[in-house]
Amino acid sequence: MRDCDAAAPLLTVSDLCVQVERGRGHSAMDVLTDVSFDLARKEMLGIVGESGCGKTMTSLAIMGLLPRGLRITSGSVLLGQDELVGRSSAELGRIRGRRIAMIFQNAARSLNPSFPVGYQIAEVARRHLSMSRRAAAARAIEMLDLVGIPRATERARQYPHEFSGGMCQRVMIAMALACGPDVLLADEPTTALDVTVQAQVLALLRRLQEDLGLGVALVTHDLGVVAEVCDHVVVMYAGEVVEQAEVEALFARPGHPYTQGLLGAIPRSEHRHRPFNAIPGAVPRLGGWSSGCRFGPRCIHRSDACQRPVALNAWGPEGSVRCVRVGEVGG
Repeated sequence: MRDCDAAAPLLTVSDLCVQVERGRGHSAMDVLTDVSFDLARKEMLGIVGESGCGKTMTSLAIMGLLPRGLRITSGSVLLGQDELVGRSSAELGRIRGRRIAMIFQNAARSLNPSFPVGYQIAEVARRHLSMSRRAAAARAIEMLDLVGIPRATERARQYPHEFSGGMCQRVMIAMALACGPDVLLADEPTTALDVTVQAQVLALLRRLQEDLGLGVALVTHDLGVVAEVCDHVVVMYAGEVVEQAEVEALFARPGHPYTQGLLGAIPRSEHRHRPFNAIPGAVPRLGGWSSGCRFGPRCIHRSDACQRPVALNAWGPEGSVRCVRVGEVGG
């Protein structure tokens, strides 16, 4: 880890916009619009929303891994004091893994089935830390032990198919942390895991975050996970941030109708005899967003004022909400 001001954000995303090109004769479409948030050392930041709201695309934009046809059109991504937007592929390749790393969905599919897991972790260390083969192999065993995989020396020689889903996720975490990055982006790290294994992986991430001083951005659609492990929350809808708050404040008094709807849809044992609450409608398709509040077509509180573009407004001590009626419909 590099020494730096503990109070300074490790990652600062400011007004990030991403567009997709649609070919000759068609104008580009917005995928992300003015996405902004900070991530501090030893902070777990939850990025939440339904599928299609832009959570994973935000992580890929930060990492410089956008699919072909998509590009960052404006905004800033500061890793410490270093701007990532506009860097060449070669420059980003040297930064990824070394200073910022990402855990992708479905760990078993992200690992190469042709090589032992220890070899795959060691290759990351060799590339970014210029280690010898022997030192990199030792580093791989050290990292497997760090993430709680028993008999690390033996298991480093095994292949991904010999690991369970939860163990594959631990291998991916070991690979991501092999070079001691400051920032870890975790994209749905508990997808397809059973409840017990999910809890173990989340506890591991939380422990590593505290022990290593990591800043972790956790992409998830599960607000139960957010309540359990996160410090702050960014709520996204249709490619933009609609609310930011400390986790306790957000659960106690959500300001945006979309956040209120997400929280209201969480099944609770004390409400088992009540009808299940669901947000009407669905996330609009790309390019089908309203010119005003993007959540407006699904919002039970919409008014004529919602037809105009909406900016983030201060809400609570440190929060913000993208709603013209914040305070009127706040939780």
